Amino acid sequence: MPLIYRVVTNYQPPFDTINTLAEATLRCRKLDLYRSIITVGNPSFLSLQNIRDYGFARALYESILKKVGIVASNIQSDLVGLRRHPIFDAHVSDEKRIVSYNLGMAFAKFYSEKLLNIPNLVHIEFLKKQSAVTFIQQAGNLRQKEPDLVGQTADGNWHIFEAKGVSSSASQLNGKIAEAKIQVQQVATIHGNLPLTGSACATYIGPDRILTHLVDPPSGDGKRVEINREKFFDTYYAPFLLAEKSLDRPHRRERIDGLDVDFYDLQQANRKLSIGLDREIAELIRDKKYEIPKSITQRLRQYSSSDRAKDQYSVGLDGFVVGYTDH
Repeated sequence: MPLIYRVVTNYQPPFDTINTLAEATLRCRKLDLYRSIITVGNPSFLSLQNIRDYGFARALYESILKKVGIVASNIQSDLVGLRRHPIFDAHVSDEKRIVSYNLGMAFAKFYSEKLLNIPNLVHIEFLKKQSAVTFIQQAGNLRQKEPDLVGQTADGNWHIFEAKGVSSSASQLNGKIAEAKIQVQQVATIHGNLPLTGSACATYIGPDRILTHLVDPPSGDGKRVEINREKFFDTYYAPFLLAEKSLDRPHRRERIDGLDVDFYDLQQANRKLSIGLDREIAELIRDKKYEIPKSITQRLRQYSSSDRAKDQYSVGLDGFVVGYTDH
C-alpha cells in the first residue's frame, strides 16, 4: 500500500507518543482520501448559489463528485507511492492554489483520525453559517484569521486544526506552519477549557511524495469559543441526512464484513461513488442522540484501520463508509 510521510512535534501527554524524531510513514489509499475530502467540513463546495440554481439534490450530488474529482485527478497512487499527479502542473496558478488547499484539508482529516482519534472535523465557517459557533473577542486581542477546523473526540474533548497545502517546494512547510500556529492560537478556550490539542498542519503535495508537518503550539491569548453541540453534529452529518430527504430514491443496505451500512450511490459517466453511514450511527443521529456508545466507537476504530488494503471501502471513525469504482 502506498505510503505518506509525516513529521510530528510538540504534542503533549497523552499525545506525546505521536511525536517523531525524524520522518515517519503511514499507509494511505486514494480511497481513504476520497472519504476524507468528502467528510471534512468545507463550505466552498455546496454553495448557496448552486442550490438556488439547481436545487439541493443536484447541488449535493455535484459538490460531492467535485470533491472526489480533486483527489482522483491530482493524486497518483501506485507501487512507487502516493504523490502528485503530473496533470497538476497543467493547472493555472489560481487552480493550483485551490487544489492544494483542498488536498491539505483532506490530509488534515486523515491524520486527525489516524493520530488523534478525532472522528469529525467541521469547518468553522460552515458552523458559523449554521449559527453553531460563537467567538467572544478577548480584550486587547488583535483580530487574526481563525483556524479552519474543530472536532470532538469520544471523551468530549475539543480539538482545533488549521490545514495548509503547498505544491511548489517542501521548504514552504516551515512558513506555512508558522502561519497555521498563529491561527490555531486564535482559539483560547472552548466552553471555558483549553482545546486538548491545536494542530498546525501543513502538507507538501510533491511529485515524488506527500509530506505533512504537524505541530501542537502552546496555547495563545485568543478568543473564547462556545459551540452548540447539537448543531455541530447536525452540521457534520447534514449531507447524509439531507440526502435522505432530497434524493428521489431510497438508500440501499449492505453488510460489509459484519458492518451494517446504509448507502447512497452516485453515478457520473464511468465513476460510481457509494457514500454510506453505519446504521447504528445513522439511527442515533436521526434521533438526535449524540452520545455514541463506546462499543460503536471501538467497532469503528477496528474497521477504520488503514491497513485494510484489499477492501473496496474506506471506513471512518465517524461511521461514514465510502466506496469508489472507475471503469
